[in-house]
Amino acid sequence: MEKQKYEFLLQSSKVAGIHDKQESLKYSILKTVRAIERQTAILQMYDPIKQRLARNLDRETGSFIWLQLIKEAIQKMSARITDSNGKQTMLHQCREYYRNNEKELKNIDEFERTYSADQAITWYTRDSFIYKMINKALRTEDVEVLYTFRFYIMDLCAYLVENSELLRQYTMTTSLTVYRGTKHSYEEIKCLKDSIGQLICANAFLSASRLKEVAEVYAGLGNDNKSNNDLESVIFEIEIDLNTEPHVVVADVSCFSYFKDEEEVLFDLATVFEVQSMYYGDQVKLWTCHMKTSNKGYAIAHEYIELERTEMNKDDGGIFFGSLLFKMGEYKKSIIYFNHLRELRPDDTYILFMLGKIHGVLDENKQALYYYERAYCLSMEKDPPDLAHAALVNIYAGLVYYYECNYDKGLSSYADSIHKYGILKMTEQIPFAHTLIGLGYVHLVLGLDKSALEHFQRALQIIQRQAPFDLPNLCRAYRHVAAGFCRIGNYDQALNMMKISFEIGEQIFIRKSLAFGVIFEVFGRILYKKGKYEQALTHYLDALGIDRCTISQENSLATVLLYNYIGKIFYRKNKYNEASEQYDKALAILTAILTTDHIKTAYTLRNKSEVLLAQCDFNNAEDCLNRSLQMYERIFVRREHRDKAKCNFLMGRLCLARGDEDKALYHFQTAYGA
Repeated sequence: MEKQKYEFLLQSSKVAGIHDKQESLKYSILKTVRAIERQTAILQMYDPIKQRLARNLDRETGSFIWLQLIKEAIQKMSARITDSNGKQTMLHQCREYYRNNEKELKNIDEFERTYSADQAITWYTRDSFIYKMINKALRTEDVEVLYTFRFYIMDLCAYLVENSELLRQYTMTTSLTVYRGTKHSYEEIKCLKDSIGQLICANAFLSASRLKEVAEVYAGLGNDNKSNNDLESVIFEIEIDLNTEPHVVVADVSCFSYFKDEEEVLFDLATVFEVQSMYYGDQVKLWTCHMKTSNKGYAIAHEYIELERTEMNKDDGGIFFGSLLFKMGEYKKSIIYFNHLRELRPDDTYILFMLGKIHGVLDENKQALYYYERAYCLSMEKDPPDLAHAALVNIYAGLVYYYECNYDKGLSSYADSIHKYGILKMTEQIPFAHTLIGLGYVHLVLGLDKSALEHFQRALQIIQRQAPFDLPNLCRAYRHVAAGFCRIGNYDQALNMMKISFEIGEQIFIRKSLAFGVIFEVFGRILYKKGKYEQALTHYLDALGIDRCTISQENSLATVLLYNYIGKIFYRKNKYNEASEQYDKALAILTAILTTDHIKTAYTLRNKSEVLLAQCDFNNAEDCLNRSLQMYERIFVRREHRDKAKCNFLMGRLCLARGDEDKALYHFQTAYGA
């Protein structure tokens, strides 16, 4: 075939190339497919919903930290967990996913027969099932899929580090410039322009080339394909300082790649770049984005990750990963995972402790207390006894007793932890601060508001002194102090504390996490107390949405409280039917999950009685009040309590409405005495 005869066809946007040899055609098709796959990934950059190739760290530091933790967890996996079945588990899932794709099934068979760790980079650059599935999982933050691919990701990261060191040793210059070509929409380009001077993070193993002309091909430079005229060509010009940025991992992978002429380099997962400039060339119709690799992302996450390593048991990668699942709100996945670990290590006190924590978050208190008791006993049976872990377990057991309204046992658990930390001289350390916080909440429910606030403030001071970079604990500590100020009626100071808590939370928590749900809930309570009902309702609805996404609505005591808070707003706005509907939802959940007296049941009944009283439904109001008061009497035996007083006050109002002034006086006097 004479190619010259057909070159005029290249003027058509439908023709990508003219070839007179089969090998040349095959190579061109492969490069086109590769370009499309790379383009698909980059187009999801800055997606506000879920998939995104890069993140603006200054706005989304929390997600960046979680990505670093995922990488840390996978790299720390113990050999006995990964090597035994990691490869076969991965291949089984790949075969399921590609069960109707003969080409990829052959690739999977080849991988099973021939793969060794030194081929990790080669397989990644082949753009086969490995590349596709790993990058999809990374873009969607699918932790479960990433765990399935853990054995391969460990190999890839390790060989990138090894080859990165070789690049530094044998490169004659101290800096290197590489190029990446893509196409972007106007909205994506605007995001890049807005990111000048800020950091972005690659949510993948990012590839680039030493050759600018290769990047120009991927950017579609000179291609007037009108079907893509809504996209604009962009070249990322990336400067790498090989001497001063030791934490930046980038490897020359051209010798491993099928496309050796591209002189490809590959950046490690979660590499951070600083955007320096973004400009448009009118003549070539090309955007150029200048970036440089940066250690700043490492600095942002380092302190927090070090704290997480310690808290998650840094020497055990398996426990680290399960703890990460828990912290990301993947409770069902984490409980399956830890039950699997327990089969391998039935007497591991940390595994038992984590199972207790997960059941506790899911309001499965009986199971939580079982695991806590087992973990506590095994800790104390060690020689010598592990007092620190036993004290930690009792902090969380105290929390379960608090939620079960068993306040005497809760006080006993916290007292035991305080005693053990005293023996260990740990009363100025973070675990002791957690003990103070738990004790503070028991004091709050018992009406000891000033004492509770003092405990919260002391806990905050300990965390500020001992771990100023421990952002999650700082976020929670400010929230607890806010709750204390709210209870004593200092709403302005409470709001100030919550603003600090919110600002910290934005840096390190994913918006869908329960941690953010609690922030919204406390914000709502303070705004409600200040009479800002619409703002409070917005925060409650945000919190409710998070609850529905992270835990089952049918077994959530947190959801019960939110329905109550929303009902109280409707009551204040004289929307009695809407308020009653919220309380009925709360009571339906309580009926389904509780078989004994509970303070939240008494609280809901009391709130509903207030609505019924406003609707002049005196008989039903009296029934709700009697049930609520009797429940409070059983919960707070031999204790005076403000909730008893509130019930008696409402009963007094009911008696007045019925014209029974003597009985009304009795209830008002009882309320005053309580």
